[in-house]
Amino acid sequence: MSLGTGSPIRHLGAAICFSAALFLGWCCTESPVQGQGQGKPPGVAAGQGTSSSTPPLSAAQRKVAEQRARAAAGRPGEAFQGWDKPAIVLVLTGEQQGYLEPCGCTENQAGGLARRMDLFHQMWQRGWSTMAVDVGGNLNKDRLTRDQAKLKLDFFRKASQMMKYKAWGLGIEELKLTADNLFALHSEWSVEEGYVPFVSANVTIFGSRDIGMPKEFQIVDAGGVRFGITSIVGKSDPHPDNGVNRIPEFAGVDPNLLKIDPPESVLPGVIQKMKAQGAQILILLAHAGEEESKALAPGFDIVVTASGPEDPVRKEQRVGTTLYVEPGMKGKHAPCVAIYNRGGKPVVGAFELVELDRDRFKNAPEMTQLMRDYQQRIEMERPDSAHEMPFDSAQRDLKFVGVDQCKDCHKQAFEVWKNTRHAFATQSLSHGRADEPKEYVVDRQFDPECVACHATGWHPQRAVRLTSGFVDLKTTPELAGQQCENCHGPGSAHVTLERAFAKDKKVTKELTASREALMNTRDCEDCHDHDNSPHFDFDKYWNGEDGRTPVKHYGKN
Repeated sequence: MSLGTGSPIRHLGAAICFSAALFLGWCCTESPVQGQGQGKPPGVAAGQGTSSSTPPLSAAQRKVAEQRARAAAGRPGEAFQGWDKPAIVLVLTGEQQGYLEPCGCTENQAGGLARRMDLFHQMWQRGWSTMAVDVGGNLNKDRLTRDQAKLKLDFFRKASQMMKYKAWGLGIEELKLTADNLFALHSEWSVEEGYVPFVSANVTIFGSRDIGMPKEFQIVDAGGVRFGITSIVGKSDPHPDNGVNRIPEFAGVDPNLLKIDPPESVLPGVIQKMKAQGAQILILLAHAGEEESKALAPGFDIVVTASGPEDPVRKEQRVGTTLYVEPGMKGKHAPCVAIYNRGGKPVVGAFELVELDRDRFKNAPEMTQLMRDYQQRIEMERPDSAHEMPFDSAQRDLKFVGVDQCKDCHKQAFEVWKNTRHAFATQSLSHGRADEPKEYVVDRQFDPECVACHATGWHPQRAVRLTSGFVDLKTTPELAGQQCENCHGPGSAHVTLERAFAKDKKVTKELTASREALMNTRDCEDCHDHDNSPHFDFDKYWNGEDGRTPVKHYGKN
């Protein structure tokens, strides 16, 4: 929904639906697992004692209890059950789509690079070797021109080095950064130890393969196995934008800047080259649709595709003898494949789609520190601060004025709002959720993608500041928190007209139009979307159902 062409409308009750959600939990919180009380260890039911007379559980018993509790709650059990020690574990990811952290800000969401780092730590603690590759598509397709996208890509680079990635595929999102930017990044990063190269069998930039970027393929020796890794950008879009294939967009680009050859014309030769260099396991990173990805499988041991649903198929999939892997989207899962040595030859063995949930994976401290460094860069550089848009393109002179200009007339509404978590939404970006371990807390008060739903005067889906909207707590403290105007629109004209009415009691056309306009409200789901509030229900929050405190109120006293 674009606020630049007039705000969407919803019934008046929706105006304060945000208040309800944050009044009852930071964004959206889950109740304890059924049968498990607050503060009780896993497997201990609500009301069940833990007296000192009860013998303590052994480590093995605790493990079983935790497994049962997770199973009862429908949550995954311990990872890699039944696996023999592999020669090496492959971690095959992609389609991060800009999600550095768990998909959404609720505490039960899956994903995040800090948890992925912990997955690697757990495997390394078992004494397992690992190798990781990524199919690409790691930036938000709608924000590629933003300065923050470059900061994110740098974050991915550093995180990938920590997790010892060996290759990145080029996806549509990466190619849209343009050949100039890609080569500049390569020139800057390639001098560093642990550099993770871009690879592509069918993408050429600046008309030459001799510039070192992208590499046609990558040979990696790990776990006693030699791997050959390549990637392609297919003819089909792995995730068509509203059904539109984005690949043809590149057809109009000067081939001296960017050229994409048909995958089927280049892969046979690349396969031969990798085998000639002794590659034993061949991996294709296919940034293509499902049908095309599967058609390119022959000749490869593993195909990792950018296509597939957000939450991919958990069971092993094969195309003939080729293992076919869907990482899913938003970094919620990490597909893992065991490579075993059988009779002196490496073979593709066990497969598991590991969901990066909060029960089994912690935030690795080095990744949390990397996030703090990233947020500090945002504070210092203020990316995209020059970007702003009007709330309503037809009324560009409207300004946000803050709740202090509303509270004298709308006393009842203010009395409800001031005690909700919406009133403290901006401050919550600094201190985190109540249930969040302190060592996980990162100050995000300058991050546009967070501020957009935690302050007044931003477009929540685009993460763009609206004209006269919140800047920061020092510059615009009067617009901190989720206030009235986030639902009803900028109040400058309304305040001026109502003050005039208070003096002369004349109901003008402008006054009537202003009142009617403010009755139209933005959708709650602009912020309380599936990512951030997967169980959001307006009626329950507004009316106080299921034991919730009602936040229902009206604009007039």
